[in-house]
Amino acid sequence: MKGSITKEWKYAVRSGKLLVLLGSFLFLALATPLMYKFVLPAILEAQMGGVSSQEISVMMNMGQRGVIQSYIGDVFEIGSIVVAFSLCGLVAQEISENTLVIPLCSGKRFGEIIVSKLLVFSLVLILVHCISTFATYGYSGLLFSFEISTVPVLIAGLLQGVYMIFLLSCVLMWGVILKKPIPTGFASLGTVYGLHFLGSIFSMEKYLPSGLMMEANRMITESIMDLNVLVPTVVMVTVMTVTTIFRMKRLTWNGR
Repeated sequence: MKGSITKEWKYAVRSGKLLVLLGSFLFLALATPLMYKFVLPAILEAQMGGVSSQEISVMMNMGQRGVIQSYIGDVFEIGSIVVAFSLCGLVAQEISENTLVIPLCSGKRFGEIIVSKLLVFSLVLILVHCISTFATYGYSGLLFSFEISTVPVLIAGLLQGVYMIFLLSCVLMWGVILKKPIPTGFASLGTVYGLHFLGSIFSMEKYLPSGLMMEANRMITESIMDLNVLVPTVVMVTVMTVTTIFRMKRLTWNGR
């Protein structure tokens, strides 16, 4: 397992996936405070004519807390797309190109291959979201003022990372089923957005992984975490991981 984890970590670095994810979320983290401090007020001032920028700032009532909550919303809407299509080839491309035969012939087990990918890229996603959330926290504090402590921000970053682990497990499962990267990305997005849509309609998001994003948003205001919100995500990630391994065992593998 140690060798597989090392291999996946080297792949994450050498393939540029770590850099793409970190760069994308850092850009989003720094662009959000800039948008609310300068761009949006300038647009509204131009549209509303005689209203001054100071009056617009009062009407918007935007501060550090609002900026971070807006960033968390962008993570769900835009960040999910970045993650899905950055990682859609983790398993699907290896299956379509038949390169998984090599580790299988060297004695690697299906479970070891999948779990090592899940562990490494889960760590990557958690680190990326914690760093990005702190970036938007620090920059929005400099542009506006510091309204909240660092602990809720850290927990919010961790919750976003855990939610992206759910998306990662979707990518791995659909990758084994569909065997093509791009369809895998779309199917994964359809799963996460579909569950969020159903949860919103039936008011049951606290029983779904999307409840993690709601809890991350709530942490910025209330700073009290409900640990029960982690249970649905842990259960669904476990189920999808087992499904992925079971599906891999049923595939036909051609030797080279």
